[in-house]
Amino acid sequence: MNNQEAQKASYLALDRSHQLGNLASELARIQRNLREGDEVGHQIALSSIEICQDLTEWTITTLDLKNSESDLDLAQELLRIGRQLTVWKLHAQEAFGTEEKRSELAAIAQHWSHDLLARSGLIQVN
Repeated sequence: MNNQEAQKASYLALDRSHQLGNLASELARIQRNLREGDEVGHQIALSSIEICQDLTEWTITTLDLKNSESDLDLAQELLRIGRQLTVWKLHAQEAFGTEEKRSELAAIAQHWSHDLLARSGLIQVN
């Protein structure tokens, strides 16, 4: 089993709350590193984007899309997040190019993080 397969198995062994909590944490990491505004922060943000892409995909595979309206809603949100992260990754030079753009993307990542953390039920988010 390679490292990614092991990470996937470990992630999928978590309950839904902790899966969403991990995803929220990684999105918060993107937000923090985009606000740093330096090359190291950008590289960490890109790495976190790739991790989030995997986590969103893996989480979707655990959802009951035929029988649960809330799972269907969550899947749609995760798909939107995953698509947007892909755009950021493909256009990272542009996306991270100015402080204004980085702040905008950081705010989006922070919003997603708070939303998923609230959905997780792990902590109460204001």
